[in-house]
Amino acid sequence: MRTLKFRAWDGLRMTTNGICFINTTGTINGEVFGVGGGIEKMPIMQFTGLLDKNGKEIYESDFLMETEYKRDEYFTYTVKWDNGRYVAENNQYPHRYRETDCFDCMVLVGNIYEYTEFENE
Repeated sequence: MRTLKFRAWDGLRMTTNGICFINTTGTINGEVFGVGGGIEKMPIMQFTGLLDKNGKEIYESDFLMETEYKRDEYFTYTVKWDNGRYVAENNQYPHRYRETDCFDCMVLVGNIYEYTEFENE
């Protein structure tokens, strides 16, 4: 059984504290208890249940990089939920995907909130 874990981007850093789900429609919508007990809407990301080549946990919206380069190019990918499964979409060539069985040969290099420079590389 896969471990269900979530994290949220609070505008400055990732947090796993105070995540509260408010939707029962099957979509992941959430709010996070902010500093001082207030509730703020923040992006929620789910743990994929997978680890990268170095054993780091992979979440939705993470950037992965191939560890083997081809033709002197390193490709980066963004982890997304697509048609009932996680995939890594190639940032250089949209709509080209890597399946989850390849995630363990890739390296986690960041996420879309903290490292936007990988988004279009």
